[in-house]
Amino acid sequence: MKKYLVVLFILSLSANNIFLSYGQYIEADVTTPTNVSVDASRFDEDNYDDFDASEIAYYNWWWTYGYNCRIIANSTNYYNCHGYAWHNIEGRMGQSDLRWINDIDYGGNPIYNVTKYYTGINKSYTETQTVTNHLRVSYFPRDHSAVTTEDQDSVISKWAYGPLVKHKLAQCPFYNNSEIKYYKLWPKINGTFTTFCESSERTFSSNISIPGSTYTWTKDNNLLDYVSGASTTNYRVEALSGSGKAWLRLQITTPGGEVATTDYNYLWVGKQTLDDVIGPGYYPYEGCTNTEYSFSVSPLMDPLSQGTLTWSIIPSSGYIYPYYTNYAAITFYYPHAGYRVLANIQNACGTNYAETSIYIEDCYYFSISPNPASDNVTINRVAACEENDVKTMMISSVNSNTTYDIQIVDYYGSLHLQTTKSGDSFTLPVSNLKDGTYFVKITNGKEISNLKFVVKH
Repeated sequence: MKKYLVVLFILSLSANNIFLSYGQYIEADVTTPTNVSVDASRFDEDNYDDFDASEIAYYNWWWTYGYNCRIIANSTNYYNCHGYAWHNIEGRMGQSDLRWINDIDYGGNPIYNVTKYYTGINKSYTETQTVTNHLRVSYFPRDHSAVTTEDQDSVISKWAYGPLVKHKLAQCPFYNNSEIKYYKLWPKINGTFTTFCESSERTFSSNISIPGSTYTWTKDNNLLDYVSGASTTNYRVEALSGSGKAWLRLQITTPGGEVATTDYNYLWVGKQTLDDVIGPGYYPYEGCTNTEYSFSVSPLMDPLSQGTLTWSIIPSSGYIYPYYTNYAAITFYYPHAGYRVLANIQNACGTNYAETSIYIEDCYYFSISPNPASDNVTINRVAACEENDVKTMMISSVNSNTTYDIQIVDYYGSLHLQTTKSGDSFTLPVSNLKDGTYFVKITNGKEISNLKFVVKH
């Protein structure tokens, strides 16, 4: 014979909990969608009776009197607001599945039981400012939970041992001084996202597991092939030939009607693509000894490929300084030499390389002094060591015996002096020139330099 139920509860309008005495509740296992254990109870229906018809009528009236709300299900001891919003609504509304979940202890102190659903590294839900259908609602810091509906201003919640009710947010005995917070399901994809090589297989899984949910996986069809696990929590794919950034995504539709989608999850398939090495200028490019030049790879290496970039030069006489991920600064030591600049990118799936060329010469430029001048000007050949001097320097196989053709012309192009000189330094007379601006034109038969100077007596 069943015992008569005696209801003894601690209840105020500041807490949506009820504690029933005399052992009418039995501990029950409940886990969040990410498998975090939550303290819960189930009603001991083998030894205690739930409310009869007259009690249901009374408690339905007692809880809803004075509120503008609609009763969806009758008063019962089987579940409360937290049990409904966080657990029961997801396909667990059968009587044997109903659970009572408290969030305060017998003294009314918070025990942070419900917060396990939306805090911690394994949280199942995350707070959102965008209100849609099927979200969880917390009357914070008051102890009440609800679920949003298709009506933006209405929710459904269970009122302690009272009825399940659809109501406006404020039309609720637990609303006073509450801050309303909304939580949405927060699915993620678990798995290995390191470089994925052709013909290998991997299984990815959902962090969310709610029985009765629909799992819809989508993927990059150009780089990934389906193997198994469609519509389940575990999805297996194979890497196809080719290389590039591939993606996976998961959408979950729960029995309660919530639809949640993960972000795009990226991983690299195959070797890192490497098409070209970009140098300091158009090919064929001529450079100078002891001058630093920048090189880069194209396309730039993607961090997802987890590749290692190695630079080398042939011949090896030079200095390579790799900076950042995709760049190198290289100084060449040999003159009169063609250099190959090679880039090699290796990851777990293999190696790709590309190269470019540069021809290195001794480089120099001319300086003139004094300027202004009255009697003579001296021309000096100076070794160039800075890349930004390229526009004024001469690049050639030169030595001290190189002969230069020299001309001095005025601003209008009239010729005033023509001679030949050799060596690293030589002097030109200008005492017979009128005050004004002149140019010294120097050529070795291949390159031309023009120096501007002023005559002032």
